[in-house]
Amino acid sequence: MIRVPDDVRCSSAARGALHQRAAGPTIRFFASGMSCGGTLELTRLGIGYQVRVNWLTGGVEVVR
Repeated sequence: MIRVPDDVRCSSAARGALHQRAAGPTIRFFASGMSCGGTLELTRLGIGYQVRVNWLTGGVEVVR
């Protein structure tokens, strides 16, 4: 688990079934190597990053 500072805005775009939890949006990873896929966008002070997760391979890509 990672604690994200309160001033970081987190938004999501789901390709699969992105899960909303009390801590915010989450992407589930499965033992098969797959995931539900989707994109989480983290923004702070006008700078943002997208964390993109491929549903088929579970691969993660971070893009500014």
